[in-house]
Amino acid sequence: MSEASASAPRRFDVLTITWNNLEGLKRTWESVSGQDFDSWRWLVVDGGSSDGSVEWLQSLADERVDWQSGPDGGIYEAMNKGIDRSTGDIVVFLNAADTFSTPQVLGIVEQNQRDHQWQWAYGVMRYIDESGAVEGIHFTPKFSMNDLRMGLRFIGHQSAFFTQPMVQQLGHYRPQFGYAADQEYMLRAAEISPPMPIPHMLGDFLLGGVSKDVAPDYFIRTSRQMRKDHAVLVQGNDALDAAITTGLAVSARVRHFAAKSWRSIARK
Repeated sequence: MSEASASAPRRFDVLTITWNNLEGLKRTWESVSGQDFDSWRWLVVDGGSSDGSVEWLQSLADERVDWQSGPDGGIYEAMNKGIDRSTGDIVVFLNAADTFSTPQVLGIVEQNQRDHQWQWAYGVMRYIDESGAVEGIHFTPKFSMNDLRMGLRFIGHQSAFFTQPMVQQLGHYRPQFGYAADQEYMLRAAEISPPMPIPHMLGDFLLGGVSKDVAPDYFIRTSRQMRKDHAVLVQGNDALDAAITTGLAVSARVRHFAAKSWRSIARK
């Protein structure tokens, strides 16, 4: 089943995917509808929920809400469905339970894009627990293509914004990269144009979810496959690239377990 509004294109398209997460969906809606800047459309792609999400979406009386519901092949296929329906000048991917950091986010991004005419940008992402407490923040003040290619730094899609021409040029997410498909999407974006870092809190990521059990070296290992796919191996040498990847992966695992051990000791 699907439902769509006939509203004209807005300045922002906020794309939200969801499946049997009614409370998370409500949380995201509260954040989107609470924005001071009101030229937006909320594009929701529901995977055929049976928890009341469809009925709740049907009850929303805001013409800026545009939703569809039906089975899909997973997270990135759902996000690709949203891309196919997007018409807004600027697009952001804010999945169910994730939120904007403040009511001023869209206004900040809108003005920043007018001032700097970037093709894509990212800001500060906060890690939030169920109570709303901030558990950490993530931001790279100076973008590094090398760090993104090597999997040493990542950009949270909750705080990343793309112009419609950039979205059209990028096309779809590539699900073969698993949980790192959003990073591969941004790697392709960076190969077209470097992003503009925005030093403001823009997106909040709710801890938990499908990526909570991802191995500490997952992004480093997956980044090697991205480099092979993009033909940007370290010095063009597969053996050297593999050796460096192994070293970085081991280092990531060691740092992860050391930090985990330290937290365990600190709690005692």
